[in-house]
Amino acid sequence: MSTKKRIIAALCALVALAAISAAIKLVILKEDEPTPEHREAVAPPKEGAPDWVTNGQKTKPDYSAADMSAKNATKVVEEEPERTPEPTAKDTPKVVKEDEVFTFAFVDSLARYVTKRFEPGRDGKAPRTTTSFRSLNTYYSRNFDGIEVEQNDVKESRNRIIDYAFTPASIQALYSLYADLFVEQLADSTSQQINNDERTLTRDEMSDLFRLNAGVLSRTASIFSAIADNPDLSKLTAQYIQAVRAVERANVRFQESLTSSISKQEKSETGATLKQTITERERVRSRIIATIKKQCRKCPDDEMFYIALWAYRRTLGNPKQLPAFAAASESLQDLSKRFEKKADELLQPLQ
Repeated sequence: MSTKKRIIAALCALVALAAISAAIKLVILKEDEPTPEHREAVAPPKEGAPDWVTNGQKTKPDYSAADMSAKNATKVVEEEPERTPEPTAKDTPKVVKEDEVFTFAFVDSLARYVTKRFEPGRDGKAPRTTTSFRSLNTYYSRNFDGIEVEQNDVKESRNRIIDYAFTPASIQALYSLYADLFVEQLADSTSQQINNDERTLTRDEMSDLFRLNAGVLSRTASIFSAIADNPDLSKLTAQYIQAVRAVERANVRFQESLTSSISKQEKSETGATLKQTITERERVRSRIIATIKKQCRKCPDDEMFYIALWAYRRTLGNPKQLPAFAAASESLQDLSKRFEKKADELLQPLQ
């Protein structure tokens, strides 16, 4: 293309750009010009319309402080700080204090005594125990195992021990102190000596041990309760002791008559007197047993009578001792329940 033609083409392009620019400017100016408005008359509101349609909306002023914090309907739940779990009763070892007279050694001795006098069921024989109040009283009246007392005079030491322990307060304190420990100690005393051979009791056999001795405890508790509830038993026991002495005197006269030169009639009379005193003695004994048996039908007669005589010596000249029998009854009954519970636990499979 020649130079002349290039110049003419450039001029044409400039003219076209100028025309486009003018057209755009004209359109913008027309949009900015105001357009004429068309108004119509507004009809009054119909009946039943809300008040704000007629009276208009009224804005209530806000007098709250400008710096008031914003309200939030959602409550913020504050997270509690993590707490270290407190040790439970199972985690915390129980500290048992030791009594100054009845020591830990006494609890161990008592557990071994009960275990030794238990006979497991074998060879078709039922299990049995020879532990009783009478056997325990006989043993610990002479052997003060684990009991801190001067042993210069056995009788004096025995009385001192009973005076210390056999009061309502002492019975409750000693039982509260040692009940749990005694059950645990007895459960661990599974070793027996049989014909110089050591034998370990099985869990089933230990269950029998606890259950049998639970029955012994329950029956002894019933006897103690009967003594506490029947003050007249002391009078009956006193009558029995008088009857025993009458039998002794009548027996002496009868034995003397056998070697004397008195007539057969006199010998017969001394024999009849002895028989009468024996009959009276047994009658009073039967009354004592019958009184206690009202509260313990399954109690052995010999055990009931033995405890009645023992109680008479404890209360002789001191009727205030009767509450101690009630406290002892409560403790023995509770211990019986603990033994029953332990017997059931021993029958459960180990986990």
